[in-house]
Amino acid sequence: MGTIGTTSNGLPTTTIGTSAGLGNSQFALGGLASGMDTTTIVQEMMRIEAEPEAKLKLQLAREQARQSALQDIQTQLQTLQTDQQALSDPGLWAPAQSVSTSDSSKLTASLIGTGAAPGGYQIAVSALASAWQQSFTYAPPAQDDNFTITPNDQNGNPLTPVQFKIAAGSTITAAAASINSTAGSPVYATAVTDSQGNQSLVLSSRQTGAKLNFTVNDSAGTLTQTGSVSGQDASYTVNGGSPQTSASNVVSNAIPGVQLTLGSLTPVSGPVTVNVSAPQPNQSAIQSALQAFVNQYNTTIADIQGKLSETPASNPTSAADAGKGVLYGDIALTSLLDQLRESVSGAFATGNTGFTLLSQIGISTGAPSGSGLPSQSSINGQLTFDTSAFATAMASNPTAVQTLIGGNLSTPGFAQAFDGVLNPMVQSGGVLSLWISDESQTQSDLNGQISDMDLRLQQKQAMLQAQFTAMETAIQQSHSLSQSLSGQFSALSTPTGL
Repeated sequence: MGTIGTTSNGLPTTTIGTSAGLGNSQFALGGLASGMDTTTIVQEMMRIEAEPEAKLKLQLAREQARQSALQDIQTQLQTLQTDQQALSDPGLWAPAQSVSTSDSSKLTASLIGTGAAPGGYQIAVSALASAWQQSFTYAPPAQDDNFTITPNDQNGNPLTPVQFKIAAGSTITAAAASINSTAGSPVYATAVTDSQGNQSLVLSSRQTGAKLNFTVNDSAGTLTQTGSVSGQDASYTVNGGSPQTSASNVVSNAIPGVQLTLGSLTPVSGPVTVNVSAPQPNQSAIQSALQAFVNQYNTTIADIQGKLSETPASNPTSAADAGKGVLYGDIALTSLLDQLRESVSGAFATGNTGFTLLSQIGISTGAPSGSGLPSQSSINGQLTFDTSAFATAMASNPTAVQTLIGGNLSTPGFAQAFDGVLNPMVQSGGVLSLWISDESQTQSDLNGQISDMDLRLQQKQAMLQAQFTAMETAIQQSHSLSQSLSGQFSALSTPTGL
């Protein structure tokens, strides 16, 4: 029985088995009997037979490239829509406050609560809060040592004692680890070695403040106190007023609505200025959102323009050639591109007496170049964002800027109008989704045709191989018969008895 394979160049070869005087051995019939190159003949015939399938495969490659291009555009437009929708988010335009300090290495500030008193504040720090420390000699206990530590509250009153245990024979390092791992421990334990090699156990309150001390009660004598360092409160003034104190370096009652974190003393350098802004839209966040939109818009239209201008290969012979120019001159995408460009350049009747064009707040296709002619990027519709012009517009009329970009409850602005162009294309079940789905169906149909044609080609190749094998076998048998007859005739013509 024959088997079908391929040569190194992908053309079919035929190997058959025979028992004509050769047992069960296999050999390739390539014209051994007829003198013809039957293998090459079959290969060339199959190449011709496979030409329609090759065209189908090129068509499939083209449809796959088209689907990939549409998916890429869909992704770009979806990202652009996300950036556009952010511009109409009420949270982006909600009045907010900011706080800053003149020297963040000495003092930082953050807003707390729902609002802070606007203005500038001079903060002078004369002392930082610190924690109580107590030092102890340590003697490894012969048996488990149970002892207590009693912390004080903000007023210096004792709280509930906390139980501790140091296992028998524990080293000073192990004892420190045991104290630190005890649940609810009010202290940190540290093993300290001095310059003479003497070790001591230092316990520090976990909270700063002059009154947040603690008492150690160890009747076993494992810990013997040798000294202590008092904790202290932070001391500061606001706008040169009376000194105020805080048990912590994190102060939340110095400026209403502001939390201060004290990091250094200020007597030498002078007070640190804390500025609290009045409630207003976050200009930096709005500018970042606009820049993100402009960047994505430029990326998107450049991608669409590139796909529209790529010309198809005139006579594609490979999948790479077939994938070129799959969206060349597409009417629907050309129309979308025109609508996008019109959206960013048109006027918006928002009832806004301040601004009606994006160019009035710094977003445009750019000014002419030095020659007075538009730049190539301007011709291509690329946007520029003049942040200085935007800052000027925000300073003069932030409400008008918001109305133009993000609209308001009664009147849509640019973002809403732009979404009206994008949404039919990118929404679920929208134009692009339908195109992509149609491509999937087309590819499925083509794959079915290719699969059917593969089967027919295999059958055709098997038939040709069988025919040529039969021909070679017949010729070989004819040769064998001819040789046999020739031998017999020769024997008959030879005289006998000589």
